[in-house]
Amino acid sequence: PRGVRILDIWLKGKGKKVAGEATIRFNKKGYVQQSVIHLESEDGRQFTLVLSPFLGRVQILEKYVEFEDV
Repeated sequence: PRGVRILDIWLKGKGKKVAGEATIRFNKKGYVQQSVIHLESEDGRQFTLVLSPFLGRVQILEKYVEFEDV
């Protein structure tokens, strides 16, 4: 949406990407690559979107949460 920008994307097995393009993979069964997307609004609020690989859900956190590539 207008006024929201992507700060970075973390991908399991690939680490954090802060520039360029990133691909989040979905398979035919609906599973998604474990991923975290960090967003920032025009007013400075930060959000973390956590994509769950097997649940098909996105958890929204109203702050920036760092994730490590384990």
